[in-house]
Amino acid sequence: MEYELRSQARAIYRLITVTRQWISWHGGIYIKNDDNFQLLTPSHFVRDLSLFSKNNLPYTIKIAVENPKNPAHEPDEFEKKAIEIFKNRGREYWKLEKNLYRYAAPLTFKTECLSCHRWSKEKTIAGCISILLSTDKIKQHLIERRRIINTFFILTFASMIISLSLLIRKWVLNPLNKFKVATQKIKERKYIQVEIKTEDEWHELAETFNDMINKIRNHQEELEAKIREATEKLRTAYEELKKTDQFKSEFFSNISHDLKTPLSAIKGTIDFLLRKNPHDQHLLIAQKNVHKLLQMINTILDITRLEHGQLELNKELFDLRELVEEACVAHQPLAWEKDIKISWEIPPHPLWVEIDPERMYGVISNLIDNAVRFSPPNTEVIVRAFKENDNRVLLEVEDYGPGINSEEKNRIFEKFYHKRSGGLGLGLAISYGIIKAHGGDIWVKDPEGHKGSIFVITLPLKNA
Repeated sequence: MEYELRSQARAIYRLITVTRQWISWHGGIYIKNDDNFQLLTPSHFVRDLSLFSKNNLPYTIKIAVENPKNPAHEPDEFEKKAIEIFKNRGREYWKLEKNLYRYAAPLTFKTECLSCHRWSKEKTIAGCISILLSTDKIKQHLIERRRIINTFFILTFASMIISLSLLIRKWVLNPLNKFKVATQKIKERKYIQVEIKTEDEWHELAETFNDMINKIRNHQEELEAKIREATEKLRTAYEELKKTDQFKSEFFSNISHDLKTPLSAIKGTIDFLLRKNPHDQHLLIAQKNVHKLLQMINTILDITRLEHGQLELNKELFDLRELVEEACVAHQPLAWEKDIKISWEIPPHPLWVEIDPERMYGVISNLIDNAVRFSPPNTEVIVRAFKENDNRVLLEVEDYGPGINSEEKNRIFEKFYHKRSGGLGLGLAISYGIIKAHGGDIWVKDPEGHKGSIFVITLPLKNA
């Protein structure tokens, strides 16, 4: 817009300059005013043209000179600055102010002007020709032009987007959708082929994809055949293992029963002889070993019953405190032999649980026995029983032994795993089965502040 306004102002300036020179070249011209003729000089021409342009032209013209005799030629701030610039060999000066464009160019007196301006001996800058143009029309024109250009670009961009979308759908999305459908079918184990009838990269990709599908299908069929074969072998091995395990359980159960009968007779005979000779060391040793052997046989029978779900529980409502105190007192002699103190912490109120007292006593005794066996001399075994909440009772057996590492904690209740005490390694496995049969839980954790272990049992609390 500024360039166009400047071009218009230059054209007006040149027209005024040439017209002034032409009038000066003729020494002025006469125009008819009513019945008289009036001499028109270049200065009068610009004055009359300025007055005429205010109402008829889209611009105004003014001659501005320094120290004018006519106040109409007094320069304003813009024109003063323009005159200073022209004195320093400037060619033109312009400025855009809101809705107005101001342009100024030098006013010079040339040879043909000397006839009127005789005081000027040589070409000099006398002032400036100031032109004022309104920008309203050209701004409106630019707005319309911008609207047209914007509309053109929007339509062009929309057309490009639509065309690009159609091309993308045809050349990209449709082939991709075929691959998507094929991959979804592969998840359903339906190996379909991708057909793309073009001679470009998509066609090559489809052929490669189809080759891959064929290889996957063949490999899948081979794997399924091997899996079926392996499954059949595993099933056969499992059946054989079940038969072996059943045979083993029946063998242990039968042999335990068969061994228990003569051992009971031997135990009775030894007990009879001890009543006559209570201090016979040989009989005492035999009695101790027979008792130990009977315990081992009962342990094997219990684990066999647990595995087959045949363990019978004679449950009754019982105060757990009595079992804790009885088991702790019973193990005092064994603890005294190793200089170990057994203490128990029980609440003053009853802890009613529905249990098989004999089986539960065996579990508590086993835990206390292990704690005493693995604890070093001059330490303590602590047994605690208390209400965890309104629904459960908590029983803890804490020792100061070597402790149990994390790997053993996950397997300590397995059969035949923990055999450090010299037994069969079935005590904790039987305890685990008995607690589970009572609807409780058992685990082991580390104590705080010292080495050792804490075996924890939880049981459902009953109301008396």
